[in-house]
Amino acid sequence: MTLHRVPAVPPSAARWELFARQAPDLAGRVRARFESAPDHVLASRAFDGSPRVSGAQVRWVGARLAVVGTAGRPVADDLRRDPRFALHSNPGDGSRRAGDAMVHGRATPLSLTGVQEAFGGVSPTLERWLAGPVPDGYWLDVTSVELVTAVEGGSRYETWTPTAGLTTRSEP
Repeated sequence: MTLHRVPAVPPSAARWELFARQAPDLAGRVRARFESAPDHVLASRAFDGSPRVSGAQVRWVGARLAVVGTAGRPVADDLRRDPRFALHSNPGDGSRRAGDAMVHGRATPLSLTGVQEAFGGVSPTLERWLAGPVPDGYWLDVTSVELVTAVEGGSRYETWTPTAGLTTRSEP
């Protein structure tokens, strides 16, 4: 079996902050979904190419999205080998009133330099966040974001990509 390495950050991937500038309303609602519960689902590719789903905790570090707490877990090896991921929000009560948020993209390992850059240098917030060593985890650069919400008679799909921008469609 041959496994192919995928480039870490293709030109079509963007940082969360670009998404938030281009689609601020959608970005705010997606972020609220991820901040509404501590645990979410992160999908990655296992060494044999099969999908792997893992529990995940996400954080915003400055204006960047990161997944933390991956040390010693198979998902960390997966993301080092193939940085593609899909992050799904906790379904909450199952009503979909607040929406089902999904983020797809590429992961790159956290580093002290990257964390300082995300905070714009050293700040009191950064010093509190880094009271110990740099947390284990990955930056999550975005290739697409989707929010699916229940609406009268069906579902509403709001999708953003760095190349196509924001699109919306409804289905019964």
